[in-house]
Amino acid sequence: MVIEIVILVALAAIFIILKIFQSESERKRRLEREERKIRDKAENGGFAPAKWNADSRKTKL
Repeated sequence: MVIEIVILVALAAIFIILKIFQSESERKRRLEREERKIRDKAENGGFAPAKWNADSRKTKL
């Protein structure tokens, strides 16, 4: 009876540890994905202000 309880506690501990590792790797993957999006946006000029042409400038003023 005691052995079964020890085995169950050990399995529960292993399960919890694996879940923690899984959530950490998932968090790192999401962070890397967001960093990649920001890098791509910076490379493509996504953060640059929109350029106005002469026609749109006249209508806005």
